[in-house]
Amino acid sequence: MDKPLGQRALIEAAILKQLSEANSLTRDALTDALVPGERVPIYDDDVEIGTVAMTKPGSRWRVEDQSAFLRWVEANAPQAIITIKQVSPAFTDRIIRDGELITAEGECLIPDGLVRVTTRPQLRVEPSNEAHHRALQILGRLPELEA
Repeated sequence: MDKPLGQRALIEAAILKQLSEANSLTRDALTDALVPGERVPIYDDDVEIGTVAMTKPGSRWRVEDQSAFLRWVEANAPQAIITIKQVSPAFTDRIIRDGELITAEGECLIPDGLVRVTTRPQLRVEPSNEAHHRALQILGRLPELEA
């Protein structure tokens, strides 16, 4: 493995984590500073670099109580009720875990439709505290928020 490539990945991961936290605070501050419907162009050295905006509130319907909604539909629009045939999640989880079903008689059954999937190796980048410290040093060059 190329050591500089690993170093770069660790520092980038630490910077991304720090930026994510900083961006969350920045967005919270903007949320407090803007009013709904406000759109503000942002300039850097007389060049517009984008806008920040707060959308206007909207409304939409959503089902909050599934049981009450189901009862209402059964009473008022029964044609909209459908029946779904499915395997219980607990049984599916057991079959996926074991890959087989052992019957009460001790017979081992491999279910139809079940296949073993080979997963791909995944890269894990786990920055140390030192990497996070270096990320903070690098990010120290960003403009500070005015309190």
